[in-house]
Amino acid sequence: MHQNFLPNNLLNRLSRRGLIELSLVELPYDKVVDSEHAKQIPSADIWIFALQNYQSRPLISESFLSTSQQRAEQLKIQTINLTSHIRETIDSTTTPTEFPCIAKLAGNGAVKNFLHRSYAILRDRDTYEQWRDETGEEHLTNYAIEKFHTHRLNEEIAPFNCIERWIHICADLTVGLRISDKEIIGQSNSLTSYRRDPRLFAGEFHHLLTHKERSQPTPARTSLPLTFSYMGDSDYWELRYRKLREHTQKSGLEIGSLDVIEDKHGELHIIDYNEHTLESAERDLLSLWTNTLYRRLNRGN
Repeated sequence: MHQNFLPNNLLNRLSRRGLIELSLVELPYDKVVDSEHAKQIPSADIWIFALQNYQSRPLISESFLSTSQQRAEQLKIQTINLTSHIRETIDSTTTPTEFPCIAKLAGNGAVKNFLHRSYAILRDRDTYEQWRDETGEEHLTNYAIEKFHTHRLNEEIAPFNCIERWIHICADLTVGLRISDKEIIGQSNSLTSYRRDPRLFAGEFHHLLTHKERSQPTPARTSLPLTFSYMGDSDYWELRYRKLREHTQKSGLEIGSLDVIEDKHGELHIIDYNEHTLESAERDLLSLWTNTLYRRLNRGN
């Protein structure tokens, strides 16, 4: 299940290479998961969880989390992503106080068949009132309303818009700049250019060179350029590392993605986050992500 989501993709790559022994344990998705389910998780060296809630009601109980943590400590099992919540670190309201703002489905965008759209940009009081009327009073609680931020680069790339897509794997950060002709930007309607901290290049050079040599035809007659860049000064990256640390401390997520906007004042706003991220990165970048996760799995062994 979800084999193409990033954590599973990376784990499967390690498993196929014989670097880890991987076992998938599926939990119920149609009822509350409690301490009894935690007691049934088989022992292992490491437990990696994917528990973020996609419902408007909690499905992962506190008893599951606490029992899992207790068992892990007793059995000396490492845990990654032992957390579950519903976008609780993002400020939202049910009534806008300033415009423009965006109304989007609560519960990480869990789709509900009786709602005709998952989001609406509310530019002023009139469009807000119109949206309320069209949505219906009985369905308003299914939405969260957040301030609608725009990236500082939008003026430079007009008529296009952009957001930053952060991929974080155990404190390692890759920033993707997503550009689209749409206001609501996703992977399917955008082009993404990935970048990494230039200060990492010296430590990653030989890994990337080895990956390139293994990937080239024999005999090598073509050049295989990097599909991402190393760019940005220390201020650019330190600002993002600080924001990432704040987020991971609040959410508990070590592996996942963030949608981030840097406003015209240089402030970073997390507008969405997800642990089930599917990214279309090329093999060189995937190899770095895979290697980062492998190092994390071996930490303390």
